[in-house]
Amino acid sequence: MQEVRYCETRETALAKNPFYTKRFAHYVGRKCRAMTVKDVAKELKLDWHTVKALEKEYLQEQLRRNPVAAPRAIGIDEISQRRVLICFTIPWDRRRARR
Repeated sequence: MQEVRYCETRETALAKNPFYTKRFAHYVGRKCRAMTVKDVAKELKLDWHTVKALEKEYLQEQLRRNPVAAPRAIGIDEISQRRVLICFTIPWDRRRARR
């Protein structure tokens, strides 16, 4: 019995940006999870806007694979650091206790 292997065509292997593959977009997206966009762009010697576009494509694919349910009740916390005027607003889903 002959083994059938999946082979991507040129059109399906390319990312939305025709100069990069989906595999490279995935690689950039994974790097952006641990590093800033600026650092990834510097490391890979790419433009900041290119890295941001590839990260967006990666995140869209992640949302397509794992859709997030809409929250039913939203809580908002505001945190200020010391007496400095730096405030953080943190929205979270109260029912599932997810931030």
